[in-house]
Amino acid sequence: PSMLIGFFGSLHFGKRAALIAEFNYVRLRVEDQFTLRLERFSNIEGDNIERFTLSGSEERIDLRLGYQHTFISRESYIHPFLEAGFSLTDTKVNHLRTQIGYSTYSLFHATTTQYTLERDFGISPGGYMGAGLKMDVNAFFRLTLGYSALYTQINLGDNDRTAFHHSLYVRLNLNGIIGQAAE
Repeated sequence: PSMLIGFFGSLHFGKRAALIAEFNYVRLRVEDQFTLRLERFSNIEGDNIERFTLSGSEERIDLRLGYQHTFISRESYIHPFLEAGFSLTDTKVNHLRTQIGYSTYSLFHATTTQYTLERDFGISPGGYMGAGLKMDVNAFFRLTLGYSALYTQINLGDNDRTAFHHSLYVRLNLNGIIGQAAE
């Protein structure tokens, strides 16, 4: 799991309907190991299989435009909502490397093209939908808890698979703060 940081804005049409826009940023890191079988001279003892590290880092920017419908409850300060819309996801790989012995090798700029990825960046369109709860704290602040499922293709290498990407989120909504400051 990774932490996603973003900004959210909405343009309301009445109390229930809103056009929404969202900008999210996340940096993903991965570390793993791989094994190599080594050819050794017959007089060297030890295991012929050794483990080496593999690490990578990428950044993703997610832009979303959509519609949100809130189910207003007059008896409660908690209001459920549904949202759906269109998204653009930009992905960029910062590094992909391995360490063998005391040397570090980039897998993007290897001397042979056999292990070089075809593409280490790209923008892909997609769609998302989500649901959650809005909790009114006071007239100017609202806390929102929600779930979102993004359906898109991450444009890296020869990846042509479209899949779901899930996220849980917490939003702090500031209502009318700009209008309040102008008075």
